[in-house]
Amino acid sequence: YGQELLGDNYTQVRYEDLLERPEEEAKRLLEFLGADTSETVVKWCVESSSFEVRAGRKPGDENYTLGFGKQRKGIAGDWKNVFTERDKDIYKNEAGDLLVELGYEKDHDW
Repeated sequence: YGQELLGDNYTQVRYEDLLERPEEEAKRLLEFLGADTSETVVKWCVESSSFEVRAGRKPGDENYTLGFGKQRKGIAGDWKNVFTERDKDIYKNEAGDLLVELGYEKDHDW
């Protein structure tokens, strides 16, 4: 209900869009915030927040060495490798309709 409640003060951010078009999405979000959208700033935002910089490894690479168990891979859809059946049931109950509405899932059979 974000758009309905907040109007022009709302924007949607999709992780998949950030992965596929990082510069375009960063610029869109900076514009939404009324911030500097120069090429230099956009490039700095994308580079400094990249998975490689934050995690110290390439997307898709797993890391078990930090002592915290398995670390996330930084790729879209990896939740399917992490969620248990119970996790899926809870998430379907809480957000299943929204996932379908936003196009993340076709129906509730996931």
